[in-house]
Amino acid sequence: MNHITTADDFPTIVDAMCFYSAEIDRIAELETPEKLREMDKLEALALSIAARIEREKGGEAT
Repeated sequence: MNHITTADDFPTIVDAMCFYSAEIDRIAELETPEKLREMDKLEALALSIAARIEREKGGEAT
C-alpha cells in the first residue's frame, strides 16, 4: 500500500476484506523492515473495516 487505505475506499465491506486478505499475502513476502511498516498500514485498514461494519449495522465503533 502506498498510503493508508480505509474501508471507505471500497464500494463494499467484502471488497475491503478481499483487499486486506491479498495485502496479508503480499506483506508476508517482504523483508522484515518493510514488512513492519506495511503492517502498520494494514492495522489501520483492519480498524477501519471494523468501524465500517459497526456503522453499517447502525451501531458505533468503539
